Amino acid sequence: LMNATDKPAVLQPRRARHRIAHHGRTYRPWHFRTVVGVVFVVMAASSAPSPLYGLYQQRWHFGTATSTVVYACYALGAILTLLLAGGLAEHLGTQRTIVGALATAVVSFLVFLVATGVWALCLARLVQGVAVGLLTSSAGSALADLHRDRSHRAASAANSAATSTGIALGAVFSGLAVRFAPAPLVTPFVVLTVLSIGGLLLVRSIPA
Repeated sequence: LMNATDKPAVLQPRRARHRIAHHGRTYRPWHFRTVVGVVFVVMAASSAPSPLYGLYQQRWHFGTATSTVVYACYALGAILTLLLAGGLAEHLGTQRTIVGALATAVVSFLVFLVATGVWALCLARLVQGVAVGLLTSSAGSALADLHRDRSHRAASAANSAATSTGIALGAVFSGLAVRFAPAPLVTPFVVLTVLSIGGLLLVRSIPA
């Protein structure tokens, strides 16, 4: 006979059924979704400056070759971070590494906001590359650990979807800002800063 306090699985509260315990820790679906959202925001930020280069060119009078150098700084930051700090998540943990990636991204946005020349764009893109490198080295492991079934395949699919969607929509968002926003060189980075700080606070609230 079933005790009065026993309930079939189908009758258990939805909220209780969605709490997943891994190694004594309780995870909820929003933990996984938070990291997916962080990947989306950081990757959207990586493509957001591209539609703005035309405005920067008009302001500081540089050509296509200089724009290529600015982008190269981003690639350099990402590649060097992956090469030199690829195992950082193993020492610090994925949560701290993701928090570091978000904090680094916020620094890059602030540099964009106060930029006064091409050198500042290069610095901002370099720092942004570091943020992407830090996130790339840790997001996959974090998503697999936070998935309810600890499925690496599902985590990889979510990571890829967030990455590709973020890159695409980041450029679209900045393009719309160029066309409609009163301050197109400010609006994208203010929005990205707010989203990144929100993501940072949410990631910090996930059990380590």
